Amino acid sequence: MNEPTAPKKQKKPPAYVLVGLPGSGKSTWAKNHPARLPIASGDVFLEEFARKDGITYAEAFKKYYKKSVALMKKRVGELVDAGGPFIWDQTNLERKERDGIYGRLHKTHEVIFVCFLVPLDVCLAQHKKRQAKGRDGGDVVDEKRIRYLASLTEFPVKGDKCDKIVNIIHPEWKRPERKKES
Repeated sequence: MNEPTAPKKQKKPPAYVLVGLPGSGKSTWAKNHPARLPIASGDVFLEEFARKDGITYAEAFKKYYKKSVALMKKRVGELVDAGGPFIWDQTNLERKERDGIYGRLHKTHEVIFVCFLVPLDVCLAQHKKRQAKGRDGGDVVDEKRIRYLASLTEFPVKGDKCDKIVNIIHPEWKRPERKKES
């Protein structure tokens, strides 16, 4: 007589949530991911708005940032509903923000934070290169904004709400001290 077997637990598909400053390599990593997964990124919408209006990325950022975030979140919803793996390409620098993302995704996906641990000066240098190449319609972010984002940054650590953390570490990286809870 055959013994009944417990139903196999379905493995949830991964949702790779990218965490890092502009210029740290997030979008490059997403585009070059070997599985060629679908990507949810506000930059895609900003670049589209810039092309359509004949303006720079920086101008599109100022004009369409909120709209691009809304469209990106809609795209995330579509990818969650589709039930497959995907990449969420955004800065995602603050723990509170990531806790909300985890809350949204953890029932349907394995939430993997992919952290781009790259020094601020390297990110700033990457943006200077983009400007020098004339990436007028590309994702050149104002230095003041990048410095501001760096001041907010709280990279995930063990114990944070997530299923897994993958760190991509630049050779010159030194982890800043974690901000104290208030």
